[in-house]
Amino acid sequence: MNSLKLAQHINSLADISDIMRAMKYLSQIEINKLSRYIAHQKRATLSIELAAIDFLSFHPELMEDAKRASQTIIVLGSERGFCGNYNAALQQSLVDYLSKPANANLDTRIISVGYKLHNKFKRHPQLYSELSGPRLTEEIPDIISELISKLTPNLDKPQAMTLLVLHHDEDNQHPVFRNILPAFQSLDSAVAPYTTPPLTNIPKIELFSSLVDEYLFALLNQVFYAAFMAENQYRIRHVENAINKINEKISGLSLKRNEARQEEITEELEVIMLSSSEIEPSE
Repeated sequence: MNSLKLAQHINSLADISDIMRAMKYLSQIEINKLSRYIAHQKRATLSIELAAIDFLSFHPELMEDAKRASQTIIVLGSERGFCGNYNAALQQSLVDYLSKPANANLDTRIISVGYKLHNKFKRHPQLYSELSGPRLTEEIPDIISELISKLTPNLDKPQAMTLLVLHHDEDNQHPVFRNILPAFQSLDSAVAPYTTPPLTNIPKIELFSSLVDEYLFALLNQVFYAAFMAENQYRIRHVENAINKINEKISGLSLKRNEARQEEITEELEVIMLSSSEIEPSE
């Protein structure tokens, strides 16, 4: 390959590197936005949990529910690529979970979120629905609204429903399951900070139902934001690795280009010298 073609190849790789840097910067912008959203959402979730601890400490009978024979699993994948094994890790975690004997006899429905994840579940016998994933943080509320509309037919008795979300967490390097429904299962051992029951203006069943609805919405927002944060973190790492490999390739090609150019210059000098030696001096 001559120096001109090598230079063209180097320029093409440099253009690709610039595009990847732009992708990295866009992901960093999303992470900055998500950091604020996640902090606010965690505070909102915590306030609901504290209210639930206070209320349920005096009404534990509301936590009793029917035997569950079915479960719905929401898998939060990516809408776009360039995020390494992000979706493959989700698929493997779900396969491992469903292969456990305790889950073998459950009627399981899978909701796949994210175009790149859909390909992992094509023709899966337990696939219930597919939803588009977010490309920007601002798209998450609309996706959650669409998801809730898919779940609405089964939300007449939310405490009798098992709803899990499988997602990447911003603080973990592997997928995690988050129990959404039945609500407040992780608060069973919590002790209320007060010795007197809270004063309420509506019936306890209606209040509990409202708490569950608010908690469902808050947790879905929290896990969606956390998953999108993790997706962008994966994308930054993946793009950085690609940029490093491109830079290494450019460095290697630059050396080859310099060597090729030196050889071309040497050949040109040899041709000039041979041409000069063939010219006889005039008398």
